[in-house]
Amino acid sequence: MNLTMKELLDRYGPTLAVVVVLAALVLLMPGNSSGGDGAQDVSTAGPVAGAGSGDSVAGGSGAVTGAGGSTGGGATAGGGAGAAGAPLKAQTEFAKAAEGTATAWGPEHGPGNYPAPGPDTQCREDGAMPDFSLYSPRCLPKFSGDNGGATSMGVEGDQVLLVRYRPQEDPATRATLQAIGGADDPADMERAAAAFVRYYNTHYETYGREVKLVTFDGTGDPTSDEVARADAVTIATQLKPFIVVHMTSASGKAFSGELAARGVICVCTTSNSRVYYQENAPFIYTILPTLEEYYENIAEYWAKRLKGTPAKWAGTNVRVSNDERKFGLIYLEGAGDVIDPDGKRGREHFEGLLSAQGMKLERAVGYTFDIQQQQQQSTNIIGQMIAAGVNVITCVCDPLYPIFLTSEATRQGYYPEWFISGTALTDTTFFGRTYDQAQWEHAYGISPLWVFSEAKENSSGYRTYHHVEDGFEGNGINVWQSPFQLSFAGIHYAGPKLTPQTWSQGLFAAPALGGRVNAPLVKFTEKDPGAIKDFVEVWWNVNGSGNDELTKPGKGILQKSNNGARYTLGAWVSGLPFAFGDDPAPVFVSTEPETFDHDADGHDHANDPPCRSCG
Repeated sequence: MNLTMKELLDRYGPTLAVVVVLAALVLLMPGNSSGGDGAQDVSTAGPVAGAGSGDSVAGGSGAVTGAGGSTGGGATAGGGAGAAGAPLKAQTEFAKAAEGTATAWGPEHGPGNYPAPGPDTQCREDGAMPDFSLYSPRCLPKFSGDNGGATSMGVEGDQVLLVRYRPQEDPATRATLQAIGGADDPADMERAAAAFVRYYNTHYETYGREVKLVTFDGTGDPTSDEVARADAVTIATQLKPFIVVHMTSASGKAFSGELAARGVICVCTTSNSRVYYQENAPFIYTILPTLEEYYENIAEYWAKRLKGTPAKWAGTNVRVSNDERKFGLIYLEGAGDVIDPDGKRGREHFEGLLSAQGMKLERAVGYTFDIQQQQQQSTNIIGQMIAAGVNVITCVCDPLYPIFLTSEATRQGYYPEWFISGTALTDTTFFGRTYDQAQWEHAYGISPLWVFSEAKENSSGYRTYHHVEDGFEGNGINVWQSPFQLSFAGIHYAGPKLTPQTWSQGLFAAPALGGRVNAPLVKFTEKDPGAIKDFVEVWWNVNGSGNDELTKPGKGILQKSNNGARYTLGAWVSGLPFAFGDDPAPVFVSTEPETFDHDADGHDHANDPPCRSCG
């Protein structure tokens, strides 16, 4: 039967709640509330003219308050209806604005021959900036001289404005989070944001500009595109920031697209298509792979490791002796009545990749996220898979629908292999425990996530926060770190003449980092402006036990295969999968170091100037 929202919360409340806490886990670099390694690529934070790092902007009814200075005060005209009417291709003009501008990083190591570090520059032993993170950007000497002054919107000679977007919170979700111990107090999040801005101002190069933080509070329903667009318009036209972040990177296309149309960088999306990022270049970035990168890795894995082989891990009623694997795809193509073209784009790209390998999908079925229609959709989808003879299903989907799909498969007595795609938290122990275990015991696949550690105190987010701040760090400290680190790293790599173009060009020119068991390979490119560039094999151990990503103990864990070995596109090995009894070295937690020592000498930053090269 169809579930009402109340029934859904009663039955799946903890699951829904964790979407809020873990959303960034999928979008961000390593580091989670259970003490993931906190490794991220780069991040930024920025202030508005005259606004301190603790200021907050409330935008209700179009009013902007709480931000001092010329960019903060006053009322927002047209902050409600009509906000979506802006020309969505306006960014084309911005793209022409700084062509040829030198960035901070290139073949000669520097912006327009910006000097390499000399003997007096304090650098880490691996050539990075002194920092805890495994993803600290490459070392640069302290800047002095002319930074170009007001080089872009949100940039002045002595400061850069970064806005943190804080949507309204659903009361029922927050109540559920509190009930399971996963909720974070808004004050903790605000304190953490300010701590990260302070830390990165003094640890990365900002070229004589202090990045200042302003928080903008959402003005209405967080699920409404109209509200998201109106908020984006208010932020862009009234606050005029250089960059906007979302502490879970979970804002949607309506919000980020509206900012991009007005020339504002947004570190606030999940994995969308290359077309979407290119249409909005160079303003929107994701911490996970792009949609096509998921499909390309799945296709290569299938061609090298599954093609022409029997579905040996399917249930006996699905598997026929020596019957070859027959593939099916379930994919998210929208929400409610709204269809997202990325769903179809991704499916068609995937079909083309398989065809080139002499493979095909027996059935591909899209769905729209609609809890009220989940039962009807699940019954139809599973029925189609059975009718098509599919014995291997991959779901490029949200983390909730597999709850319904696996339950329906069991109801219909259908036990295929479930190939984990690695999208949207479907590759976590937490959500794996919410899926029907009679189905999920047949689940294996790939994931961009890493082998986590259980030691939160050794994580990058935790140590970064406590380097400059006392008090409780919050459950999601490692999740919150990522967008700030990325923003500041982009500023670091951009060089003195800071614009969206030099920010993006510097990020694309930056060297790849990571590529180890507890630290994914991170590399931003124009083609794929998402961070993670490698994957690991995974499988569901129905009898395993341990802590999930929220440190909750339980039975059933997502194993990483072959000691957590990671593979880039084109480098997947041939041969049978490393899964279940065929995995030579399953691993669940990592003992590798998550951070570099940075505070062993006991130094502090109490008397530092507002930025590394300020004053």
